[in-house]
Order: sequence, then C-alpha cells, then structure tokens
Amino acid sequence: MFLVESGIDALAASVIDDARNDTLYCSSGGSVGRKALEVLSGMVLAIEPEELILGFDADDAGEATAAAVRSAIEGLGPTCVVRRQPPGGAKDWAEALS
Repeated sequence: MFLVESGIDALAASVIDDARNDTLYCSSGGSVGRKALEVLSGMVLAIEPEELILGFDADDAGEATAAAVRSAIEGLGPTCVVRRQPPGGAKDWAEALS
C-alpha cells in the first residue's frame, strides 16, 4: 500500500514505481484529520498490507502527516512502514514525474 497526499501524486507514484500489480496506490486527499486517520486505520485492518509506504510531500507538513499516520496505524498489522520521499529532490510525486 502506497499512500500519498493527492490523487495526481498517487498516479505519478504508480508510474515512477512501475505500477506494481501488488500495490494499492492511494491518496489521503490532502492533510489527514481524525476522520481520515480512522478510515485509513480501517483500510489497513481490512487489507492487511505487508508494507505501507508513506509517500507524503517532502516538506515539514509531509513529515508531520507521515508521523500522524504512523502513530494511527501502529500495531494494526503492516510488518513494515516506510517513509519514502519523491525522487530527485522533488517536493511531491507529480513534480518528480514532470
């Protein structure tokens, strides 16, 4: 499961990641509040991903969002939670693709 901030970032991440057929690329729709964290926790419980990649923007807000998600899903199942930043020093995945 590869979680990013926006829908366009999810599409870009899938292209950069060669659209692995074993990975769900999804967007938080922006910043994550309490309700979004609850929904994400439910998705993690339902899907039971082996790995959760947190691909939020490469800035302070992205780091804060990644920390909030990591805290919300702690103990729910993924065997590996990875913070992955967009390649090439880009702020987000869409910028990295362009």
